[in-house]
Formats: sequence, structure tokens, C-alpha cells
Amino acid sequence: MGMAIDRQLLKRILEHYKHRLDEFLQNAKIKPLASGHLASYITDLKREVYTSIAALTSLESDLDTETKNWMYGHARILGPAVTQYEKDAKQLLNEVHEKLSGPNLRELEVELARIAAEIATLLNL
Repeated sequence: MGMAIDRQLLKRILEHYKHRLDEFLQNAKIKPLASGHLASYITDLKREVYTSIAALTSLESDLDTETKNWMYGHARILGPAVTQYEKDAKQLLNEVHEKLSGPNLRELEVELARIAAEIATLLNL
């Protein structure tokens, strides 16, 4: 029996994705284009994220089987959300490389590696 699936991490990944979708629509270059199809596509994505978070939050027990079923059911939105999260985490790591001192940087690297490993495990369930 491995570690329990980290639901807080899943929730964080989805909330991060929702935040990025909001940001995307606010982007000065995108905003003029964000009418019609694009806007409704993003709105649908956001609705899907909300639904996924709600479903995750309302799971009755903390059994991994339940979390796995949820993941299978929401894989379509979880995939791009995870990709975005990992991309942003790597970018963050590159940005702070110059700013952080050695020990703090290593701590962050270890933390991000842990999250990446956990995500990889989640996606290969």
C-alpha cells in the first residue's frame, strides 16, 4: 500500500488551471479575440474545472479507489491542468534560480520533484 492520493494537490492543480484560464482571457492580446467561440470554449473549460473540484470535494470517503474513480471521470480536464501546473512549476524554478540561496532553492527543487513524481503516479494509475 503506497501513499494515499493527495487530494489537496489535485485540488490545487485544478484551481491553478482555473486561475490560468481567467488570466488567459484577461490577456491584452487575447481579450479582443475572446469573443464567440474562444470565450465560450474557455467558459466551458472553466465550468468543467468547477464541476471537477466540486465532485472532488464532495467525495464521501477518503478511499483511494474513490479518488481514482474521480480521476478517471475527470481525466479530460485533469490532463491539461496537470501539464499547465508542471510547466508553471518549472518556469517558477527557473525564475527563482537567480534569486534564491542554495538551501532554499534545493528545498523548492525537492518539493517540485516530489509533486512531479506524485503527478506522474496519478496519471499512470
